[in-house]
Amino acid sequence: MKTTLSLKKTLALGVATAGLLGASTATASASSTYSFGGDVVTAHCHAWIVSSGNSWNWAVGIVEGDSNCQVQLEQENVNTGGNQSTNWSTNETSALYHNDGVHKLRVWVYDGTSNVMGPGAWVN
Repeated sequence: MKTTLSLKKTLALGVATAGLLGASTATASASSTYSFGGDVVTAHCHAWIVSSGNSWNWAVGIVEGDSNCQVQLEQENVNTGGNQSTNWSTNETSALYHNDGVHKLRVWVYDGTSNVMGPGAWVN
């Protein structure tokens, strides 16, 4: 009886451990991009900045909402004040460099349904 109870506990612990390992593996593989924030929201659109793949230094702007939503990513050099922007996109911008102590990024969203455009917060 003692052996059976101990075997049941061991099996239960093994199942619980396997469940936890499976969950942590799924979580790790699902997060291949990281959100840097910088959100901007209009009546019909939501845009924010995410990593480009697994890189902490390259990021893209993402937009969700109705079909009239567009996003643009802006980069500024904090030392020189120079800046550049990607083209407007209805899904995802091209990647720009940041998170190096010199460059910061922000997204702009254009809500074509409401005819509203606005920037998100700067992200280092």
